[in-house]
Amino acid sequence: MPTEPLPSLEAPLRTTVRDLAARAEAGDARAMCGLAAEYQYCAGLETRMQMLERGAERAQARPNGGAGRGGRSAEGIAAAFESVSERYQHCDGVAIPAAAEIVRYMRGAAVAGHPQATGYYASGDIFRNQDTLQNLAELGFYRDNAEAMARSAMANGDLRAAWSLADAYGADAGSDFRRSLLAQAVEPAPGKALSLYYGLRNVIGAGADDPATARMAARLQERIAALEKRLPQAEVARARGEPSIIGADAGVDALIDSAFSRGRDGVGGFPRERCD
Repeated sequence: MPTEPLPSLEAPLRTTVRDLAARAEAGDARAMCGLAAEYQYCAGLETRMQMLERGAERAQARPNGGAGRGGRSAEGIAAAFESVSERYQHCDGVAIPAAAEIVRYMRGAAVAGHPQATGYYASGDIFRNQDTLQNLAELGFYRDNAEAMARSAMANGDLRAAWSLADAYGADAGSDFRRSLLAQAVEPAPGKALSLYYGLRNVIGAGADDPATARMAARLQERIAALEKRLPQAEVARARGEPSIIGADAGVDALIDSAFSRGRDGVGGFPRERCD
């Protein structure tokens, strides 16, 4: 994998996008990841601004621009819009491609072996519901390769991939109407899910001094308890005795980010700094 650093995330995208695109088209996995993450970041900011504009219109239609039930006032929305607009200056002058093109770059990075891109792609989070028809061809590739990619990422220590795969195996196809994309790409296997959760518990620990990690451990234990109750005791004992082996720990922080936030930039997607 090429070792040339990616351009600084502080630089305006219009000054770096041509170099990133050239490197990506030449097969540089880090550049493919970086370009996909930049485009996704900018697309997320655009969507956020559009939502705030609609919220401002609704707020202004209320008496004195007051906040509605569970909503924000016109002044609060204006402040949020200004904050997002300030961040969007990074994207000024750059045309954001179609969703399928963004997916193509992240998939290319994953296929080329970029560890973080592999785990993120396998989770299915790169795909958005509103772009389903644009991504039909990409979804076919995802269906056929997501499970293997998740396992590859997990072997490299990607805890997010291990968590996503465990959730996918443990989803109940008959009653879970909000199954993840990865859950739709694998056969239900609650025994495998429990083994993965036990493996994750070995990495994270049953408890921790750090509040975020402790919260993560508590959520993990809830999933373990639910599966232990659901499965025959013999299968529980087998999973407990054979916890999944997860590669060298890549850090719990990325898993916590994905479980409890929408990315460090606050607009969803894949944290751009993880591509370099």
